[in-house]
Amino acid sequence: MVWVNKAFFDTFSVGAEALGRSLDQVWPGRAAEPALWVAFEGAVAEGKSFEGLIIAHPFGRKSEPSMRFSARSLQADGNRPALTLVIMEEIPLI
Repeated sequence: MVWVNKAFFDTFSVGAEALGRSLDQVWPGRAAEPALWVAFEGAVAEGKSFEGLIIAHPFGRKSEPSMRFSARSLQADGNRPALTLVIMEEIPLI
């Protein structure tokens, strides 16, 4: 992870120590949410974008709100390596 916002820190109950680490190291949820990990791996390894993948998981909270995930590859430019932009959006409980 290169950059995350405050909402990510709050959702996963982590601090700045998450920067420079992989998502596996910050949130070991591979077994709990395999569809999400397959989508992430496709986005990172193959540049496959995805949009609107809805996952119902507590993500460190007491309640279990759903989250909508999207990702897309940002191509390398000059000395900058390729990055993957991941967007997480909480879907409020109704």
